Amino acid sequence: MLATILLVVLVVALAAVILSIALGWVVLQPKSAYIPPGVEVLDVGGEEVISLTSKGGDPAVLTPGNIGLYSLAIYLDTPGGTEKVTPAAGVDTWNPGQTLYIYNTGSGLAAAYSLPETPDSLPSGEAKLRIVDENAKLLVYQKGLAFGSTVTVAPTPTCTLGTGWEIRNKRGDSPFEYTLYVQGSSGEIISQGVIGPAKVIRVWYVKKSPYTAVLTWNATPPPPNSVSRENIYDVCEFATYMTGFPSGGAGQAPLELQAVEP
Repeated sequence: MLATILLVVLVVALAAVILSIALGWVVLQPKSAYIPPGVEVLDVGGEEVISLTSKGGDPAVLTPGNIGLYSLAIYLDTPGGTEKVTPAAGVDTWNPGQTLYIYNTGSGLAAAYSLPETPDSLPSGEAKLRIVDENAKLLVYQKGLAFGSTVTVAPTPTCTLGTGWEIRNKRGDSPFEYTLYVQGSSGEIISQGVIGPAKVIRVWYVKKSPYTAVLTWNATPPPPNSVSRENIYDVCEFATYMTGFPSGGAGQAPLELQAVEP
């Protein structure tokens, strides 16, 4: 009898929660993007430009309509008001390791992947840079800035060249311990650890191309448990990160290795 009463109470409570959500009485708070950025103010031709680098966390987009990715907007609050940053042509994503340069075009604020040659001056005085998750309507990051100061900043950020790799776990049901190393007598280890089910790990290594990398993992053949690839690209340094990857069938080689193109 007591068990029946408890079951009825649970069913009624569950129905009440579902009804509250359906009618909008209870709003489920969506998860916001996690992005730890690095912010610098650079001097370009005597004018100031904001350098905004994603040091890890979630990949994101700067244009709406990309399903499954976080959609971000960047705002700059100045004494003259708030202005939204407009991505330049071709600037769609902001992923770990990517840098955005925010500058004044003369007719508004823009974000680009490369430094502008002749930016206009940003409004003098104190300002606040805000990054907002547009889907969740939550503040992801904010930082106070000051423009028109006499602080001297390096005009051009350096790009440390090395090589990049993507390790893809095509199995959606199993993690793997892996080791990625340089083929040859030295055998330097590029990266090692665990890659989760249906995940991709992107790693950067100091060695420049060309060389051959070998990926091994803890699977028992069949399928084969090693692949090798030759890297012919040099890319700028980026932070190592792991994110989702579409999983395939269980009958194929579980891990895949691809060189990152610049």
